[in-house]
Amino acid sequence: MKKILLSCLMLFLSTTISLASTNVKGGIYSNTTWTKANSPYIITDTVVVFPGVVLTIEPGVTVKFVDNQELEIRQGQLIANGTSTDSITFTSNSTTPTPGIYAGVYLNGGSSESQFRYFNLLYSNNGLQNNTTGNGFIIKECKIQYNINGIFGGGLGNHSVLDSCIIKNNTGWAIGEFDSIQNCTISQNYRGVMDGFTLTNCIIDSNSERGIYENTGSILNCIIMYNGTGVFAGNPVTINNCIVNHNTVGLQPSSNQTITNCIIDSNQTGIQVGPSGNAAHNYIYSCQIQYDSIGVNDYGSNGTGANFFVHNTFENNYFGVILQTNVDSFQCNGFCSNITYGLKYLNAANTSVVTHNYWCEPDSASTEVIIYDGYDNVNEGLVFFMPIDTACSPHVHGNITGINTIINSNLITAYPNPVINELTVDMHQAIDGTITITNVLGQTVYNTTISGDTGSLHKINTSGLTQGVYFLKIESKGQVFTTKVLKI
Repeated sequence: MKKILLSCLMLFLSTTISLASTNVKGGIYSNTTWTKANSPYIITDTVVVFPGVVLTIEPGVTVKFVDNQELEIRQGQLIANGTSTDSITFTSNSTTPTPGIYAGVYLNGGSSESQFRYFNLLYSNNGLQNNTTGNGFIIKECKIQYNINGIFGGGLGNHSVLDSCIIKNNTGWAIGEFDSIQNCTISQNYRGVMDGFTLTNCIIDSNSERGIYENTGSILNCIIMYNGTGVFAGNPVTINNCIVNHNTVGLQPSSNQTITNCIIDSNQTGIQVGPSGNAAHNYIYSCQIQYDSIGVNDYGSNGTGANFFVHNTFENNYFGVILQTNVDSFQCNGFCSNITYGLKYLNAANTSVVTHNYWCEPDSASTEVIIYDGYDNVNEGLVFFMPIDTACSPHVHGNITGINTIINSNLITAYPNPVINELTVDMHQAIDGTITITNVLGQTVYNTTISGDTGSLHKINTSGLTQGVYFLKIESKGQVFTTKVLKI
């Protein structure tokens, strides 16, 4: 009988613990810890952490919000550091949650640095909003999903950092106002990133309106794909070493932007200059613009000053460039194998802004055929394209990544790309040499020697690599092949 009673008591205690929850509302006036043992914490009415008070949330805690409620950190501090095996979750208390069903988490003023690591935020209206000053806002290894607005750093210059996070399926803005966003995946939101300063080694994917909007500073080593507009840049920004593909509009610079060493591929429009804003003093050079319906649609500037296109290649687009201005400058670009026209000129004034380019044609008569101008439509001006500069051939200026490459890159294939766990390198022939993979900082993450005796296929385990862009390099007998690989 005692054994039976003891067993029943243990069953009762385990059931009580498994069903434990803690309702919270009102003010928190002294340092407090929410423990895993008392989780979940259910916010039944607005909770306010008062000035100078620290609220610490242990790994494994779930915080649930009744509809419309909010957690406000009023000049206090919130420490929510989970672990890789025991994350912290903020979510709705509803059995059928929808985006915006509760208010969210609001850091309201003060200079204390709140911390978030390995945490999840779901179904809120305003997500995680920072309005503090001073030491900033540090967030790492987070998942922000199914909110209306996701996460806002609180203004540039606030030393806010977002690192190694997934921000996905938010119906409004996903991210805004961070000094540094790095190693993140921003995917399937309505709008992706607004007002960041530096954006590094990120994947901006399938955001329905815009992937990146009004960024300031730099966008480096990012994959920007399947968005409405990939990047709409209204502020001065440098876009370098990015892959921009399968967007409705890849890049839409406004004024004083520099776009370099990018692959702009398979968009409806690769780059659109204008018609809104000043659209002037933009510099686009050393980019490979290919397989777009329109490589560049250049409306020109509503202000003063020109845009400059230098050392780019326009290849295999339906239209290489549609040019609607006689102000902008094209120098030493390669126009090759575009399906309809390398250049379609839509302006009544004659122009000579495309002299000193290479057209991949044997003579001037053949070049004229791939240029649409007043000879094709009397409403348009004439394009004076001579002299032709063969030194601008894309086989000379095809260095997209800043690493020397060999021309016979079609002899080597790396797949799948993007890759998850295993990358196959098919050299299509048995060769002796080395394979090296480096990250965007130039650090070697993989290196091996290959021999012709082992065949033409080589498999690489990529499961241990973090998400982002890597460079695969194969060296053999003085020749070098490089390509970008995206790890997801």
